[in-house]
Amino acid sequence: MMIDQIHRIPPETLGIISNFQAPFIRDPNSLFGTKATLVKDQKASSDKGKGKKVAAPLADDSEQDTSEDEFPSSGIFAGCSYTFTDSDGKLRRVELGKVLFRPHGILGRGTIVVEVTCSCAYEHCLNGCDWADLQLVMKLSFLSKGRCAEGDLIDTCTKLAAQNPKHAWVLNHLPKVYASFIVPFGPGTVQYRLKKYFKDAYEEREVRGSIQSRLDGLMTLKTCREFGQAIYDILQCHEWVHKYPRILHRDISLGNMMVRTIDGKKYGVLNDFDLAVLVERDDPTPTSNHRTGTRPFMSHEQHGFFWKGPHRARHDLESFFYVTLLLACLYEKPSVKVIATGLDTQYETWMVSGDKDLHVTKRDIITNGSWNPPVQSYFGRLDAWLYQIHSALYSGFRELQDFRLIQRNINLGLVDDDEPLPEFNEETLNGHVTYDTMIQIMHTLDNARLETRNPERQVYLDSRIKSKSKSRRL
Repeated sequence: MMIDQIHRIPPETLGIISNFQAPFIRDPNSLFGTKATLVKDQKASSDKGKGKKVAAPLADDSEQDTSEDEFPSSGIFAGCSYTFTDSDGKLRRVELGKVLFRPHGILGRGTIVVEVTCSCAYEHCLNGCDWADLQLVMKLSFLSKGRCAEGDLIDTCTKLAAQNPKHAWVLNHLPKVYASFIVPFGPGTVQYRLKKYFKDAYEEREVRGSIQSRLDGLMTLKTCREFGQAIYDILQCHEWVHKYPRILHRDISLGNMMVRTIDGKKYGVLNDFDLAVLVERDDPTPTSNHRTGTRPFMSHEQHGFFWKGPHRARHDLESFFYVTLLLACLYEKPSVKVIATGLDTQYETWMVSGDKDLHVTKRDIITNGSWNPPVQSYFGRLDAWLYQIHSALYSGFRELQDFRLIQRNINLGLVDDDEPLPEFNEETLNGHVTYDTMIQIMHTLDNARLETRNPERQVYLDSRIKSKSKSRRL
């Protein structure tokens, strides 16, 4: 009787997206996997138990389909459809397919990415749908109402890049969004009643959705040089986004580094702007009272108990260091985790560690002048990046600690009042952790130059080479 009553309740009243047609709501039996799927899942578990090397998800507490091996429940949305009106006022309907990405441990609030195909039969599609031949995904996120919409931020970047030929290069490194929508939870919904009851103690959220061009995961790359080029591409995109539209990404991770193929050529793409902010509007208090980012890749300061922000560009640059570190040390080749033994286990625990442990571990790495990471041979060319970025972080934080020591002593009256407090630039750790530093380090791999996509940066690097050549002649 209760089941029959639930079936008569509109999806939006249950807190489910309006106009989202899901057969499993009416027929729960459709959720059960086929015999073949169960056998495959049991075999994967058996292989893990026997110590066999199996394809692993990205090291960011999430699952991402990067091969023919699908994770359980990847077909949960098969047969579902969603109807919405796009920004041009066109009515659209898409059919959902395989789940490509989902997070672990964030029940009901994490981002989900699903394959979709256009299935609309409306007036504007009678002469051929403009989405018919596109490889598309639907991205659904359950985010705080006050947060900047990802679609708006990407649209700002895209329009700015398209207006000036010198910026056009960055379009290859940004997500392509075809449509965006927001589903609020109004009167009568569960979320509305929770807010009414708990008041300010309950953070209002809404579903943010978008239809985007499908991208490939970083683990689809085949060579260390391809990985290096993709990460270097994304660094250049990150700098451009921060410099021109004045947007700070704030969530650099392996899972948010994607790949686009154009005419057979691979380009790194900076993906997922859900946590990004306009620099001028940056709020030092992260949503849900949690630190902003993906924990294994966050800067070590963000894990500190007393850290209140602000989130600076150099925190994202430190995240590039941890992306490279975990990639080079935890994978013996794309999607294949190292069988952990001895020192190899030290970074594996980052996937499940809390802020206290991560703060201590990352701080110990940065302040250790003899640090030596267990880089796997496949990614051996990345070790020069790691040592050089580590040196920059080590020098910057050492000077920061010296500055804070002097500051404390002055405040306590332990030194002469006449002694001025030296200046220190916390934005860049006194110039040690900057985009210039990172570009200088990452534009080469194994002493061979990578492709610099940003023409401004190419001019910068060429001028440095000429300056060095001139100095040698003198």
